Amino acid sequence: LSEQVTALKLSNPGNRLLGYKVVSKVENRYVVLPSQGALQPKKDITINIICHPFPFRSESPPVDTLIIEWVDAFESETDFNEDCLDQCSFEESCSCYRMALPTDIVTVPAEEVWFNAPCLSEQVTALKLSNPGNRLLGYKVVSKVENRYVVLPSQGALQPKKDITINIICHPFPFRSESPPVDTLIIEWVDAFESETDFNEDWFVMGGIVRKKVLSVKFNP
Repeated sequence: LSEQVTALKLSNPGNRLLGYKVVSKVENRYVVLPSQGALQPKKDITINIICHPFPFRSESPPVDTLIIEWVDAFESETDFNEDCLDQCSFEESCSCYRMALPTDIVTVPAEEVWFNAPCLSEQVTALKLSNPGNRLLGYKVVSKVENRYVVLPSQGALQPKKDITINIICHPFPFRSESPPVDTLIIEWVDAFESETDFNEDWFVMGGIVRKKVLSVKFNP
């Protein structure tokens, strides 16, 4: 429903300058910035993949791909030259990068967390996160209301087929029953890098698609 951006890191472990380009066969859905350039030896770069809003149907999700093409640069050149892309064949050196959607995280409670009004003392409630999939996930839980809520732990790794229970702490604040706050907690999660088992903040910066779920915060009278 809205524009989304994810990061893709390209690394060149070799000793020669490479020319690269990233393309999509789906017109107007994805924008890559920068879509082509030079990749220095023993260096890496991070590019942005922008997905524009489109009519998404959960019963038949799109099977889209991004194609990364690369080639050795001309011997005497150090800067990107589009001629190296046009005059060389990519047939044996292209790769596909599929933007896979991370599995759903299951939460208990499912939609709302509750505290008791009038919030005169600190309160704690529990939130269970479950990973029904086969891949390690990184998660974060954040609130847009500064100093009112504390989440412990607020981020971490969620093992496949496992669940964890985290604590949501609500600090005392001036509660007005005639206009109770409309607060939310936002759960974000992303697939972990293939070879890693411990939480890494880079998963959210340079990993795949970051998914979100919003929980409402409610108050008993």
